[in-house]
Amino acid sequence: MQVPTIPQTGKNAKVSLSFNDGTQATALALTKQASYNYNGESFANRVYLLGARKMINSRPAANPQAFIDGILDGIDVSSTVSNEIATSAGSILVDNATVAVDADASTSIVRPASTQAAWFAIVVDKSTGEITAVAGTDTTAGTGKTGLVDTYGTGAGQKPLIATDKLLVCYLKLDSTAGVITSDEIEYTDREWASISYRLVPSIGGVVISEALKPLHVGAVARDVKFTGKYWESTALAVVGDAQQWSVTPNTSTVSAVTFSGGPSESQIDNWAFTFNQLFTDAKALDAIYNRQGYAAVKLELASGQYFLFVGSFAGGITVEPGSFIVQQLSGSIQDRPYWSGQ
Repeated sequence: MQVPTIPQTGKNAKVSLSFNDGTQATALALTKQASYNYNGESFANRVYLLGARKMINSRPAANPQAFIDGILDGIDVSSTVSNEIATSAGSILVDNATVAVDADASTSIVRPASTQAAWFAIVVDKSTGEITAVAGTDTTAGTGKTGLVDTYGTGAGQKPLIATDKLLVCYLKLDSTAGVITSDEIEYTDREWASISYRLVPSIGGVVISEALKPLHVGAVARDVKFTGKYWESTALAVVGDAQQWSVTPNTSTVSAVTFSGGPSESQIDNWAFTFNQLFTDAKALDAIYNRQGYAAVKLELASGQYFLFVGSFAGGITVEPGSFIVQQLSGSIQDRPYWSGQ
């Protein structure tokens, strides 16, 4: 963390607040971070962000969620005819809407050459619900199934990559021997389900998923993690005109296992707190408390221009003393570690 290199006074500090619920998104693809450090921990391909200086509005009325296109139910694979499979009816999730998939009684499989083997991807089209088979590259002659590998690509014996508009139902591992496909030749391990375990990180406008998604699509990419709900951009925050005195306090808290239940908070809570005062002349803070259920995006800025940016849930009080200006006192809890401009 970078800090000021010369002493500063508190004069000309600023407080800015959101004064509406922000921008609505319905199926916004988040940007995957190949590497991201958060709370002193490094995540590889597990953090997805709305974009720079965007924060998730996590008040209940905004209903933020992350979702992913995938299989909801059904589409079971079986085989009773030589070199063919059948799939049962089912449903898939596409852009947070359910799409029905009809049963398919006959999908043909062209087996690999003699003494060789190959993986076959059984996929469903996200737009049409059509079931098709995608053949991988045969293994080296004479190796059969022992030449199959568990990586994805176009090399000999690799699992074939599938188009980005398809979802993986299962892989088949087949040799050249004609016949009915048996249950031990059907592998559901990589099936692309519609459920993901995640947690929202509102202050950085992000989602952390519990494990990296398989890069089994063309271009060695994984499915998109998408966001629905409302978010704020820091450029839309408004300065509270007379609020200059503020504080941010990182507190020690009890640490338990981090959960990925989709909520805006986490079991490992930083428990940061903040407070600021303002004269009773600006409606922005009252709006955040009374009309926004105590949820707001907050920017606390130093005179140097460096700042903390975060989503907070807070409450306030009004102090009335004879001979003094009426003052609003606002304090609250930061839902996760705040973003610091010097980090």
